[in-house]
Amino acid sequence: MKLSPLQLMRYLMPEITCAANASFDPARTADVCNGAFHVESRLAPMESKSPQDYSSWSIDLDLSQQPDEKANVPYHFHVKLVGLFRCNAAPGDIAPEVLVKINGSSVLYGIAREFLRSLTAVGPWGDLLLPTVSFCPDDVSQEPAPPKKKPRKALK
Repeated sequence: MKLSPLQLMRYLMPEITCAANASFDPARTADVCNGAFHVESRLAPMESKSPQDYSSWSIDLDLSQQPDEKANVPYHFHVKLVGLFRCNAAPGDIAPEVLVKINGSSVLYGIAREFLRSLTAVGPWGDLLLPTVSFCPDDVSQEPAPPKKKPRKALK
C-alpha cells in the first residue's frame, strides 16, 4: 500500500437540509434518479505554502434533490461540502487539476452519500443510498491506459 498523491486535509459541511416527503408512497418505485437529483462540483486552486512540493485545491460539492410534488421520492435534501486538498504530484500523463477534480469530488461525494444514508436511516422511509456517479468529464477518454512494461533484468 502507498499513499495517494491526493490528500484530503479537511472538509466542511456548511449547508445541510433533509426532509422526509410526507406524500411518498413506499408501495411505488422511488424516483431517486430522476431529473431532480443534481450533483455539481467546482474546483479552485489555492495558494500553497510550498508550491514546489505540492499544490493546494478547494472543491465545492453541491448535492440536491428537490423534485416536483408529483415525484415519488422519500426525501428532499441539499448538502454542500467544501473539501481542502493537497496534491503532491499527479502521474505524468494526468494534469493535477484533472486528478484533483475527479478524485477529490469522488471523495466528497462518498462522504455526502454516507452522511445522507446515516441521516435517513432514522427517518420514516428508511435509509437512502444515493447512486454511484462519475466525475470524469466526457472529453476524457474512458479507454484504460495500456499497462506499462517494466524492463526485465538480464539473467546472469
